[in-house]
Amino acid sequence: MKSYPVLLHLLIVVLIQHLLLGCQHQDDEIQNQSFIVTDAILQNFTEDYNYINKNIIPANSYKIAVNLATYNSYAQSYGINPIQQNKIVEISIKTLLDLKDFAKKGETVNDYFLVEKGNRRELYQTIEAFLVQEDGKFENLNSGKFVFTNQDKIVGKYNTLIQKNDTLPVKFFVRLLFDDGLEVSDTLSTILFSNQ
Repeated sequence: MKSYPVLLHLLIVVLIQHLLLGCQHQDDEIQNQSFIVTDAILQNFTEDYNYINKNIIPANSYKIAVNLATYNSYAQSYGINPIQQNKIVEISIKTLLDLKDFAKKGETVNDYFLVEKGNRRELYQTIEAFLVQEDGKFENLNSGKFVFTNQDKIVGKYNTLIQKNDTLPVKFFVRLLFDDGLEVSDTLSTILFSNQ
């Protein structure tokens, strides 16, 4: 008869655990450091704090920030370097304005951008290399950036798109496609200028 209180105590503990943990979404388990991307916010970005205005940005510091979103509150709030589960399989950056003689309206301009995926030393990669070598995954939710190179060729002899004391209005259509079918896109516009 003395075993009933022990069994009753165990049953109560199991029920409480079930009630506390069982109601959570499967991707929102406590201490689950993996996350599934459910959306992304794309925005103009510069690390040059002299130019807070996002309507005009120095070409040498222009980036497109990729902020991933997830339903996993642990990964958002407490995850130390959470792991992205669904990968990006396609990235497309198209210009919606002519870029002087370098690209016409509607052309893909991926070659004018490098991927900055996180805080590592070897952090700059072409978009194609990022999709293959990094499996289309950023280091964490808010670490992804597409860095404008202001060059018509990344390797070898190049021409600068925006010359010193020149400006260039830009309008980009950015599209990300994930392996689970999620598609995120946005149109970003600003004026780039060269102060070098």
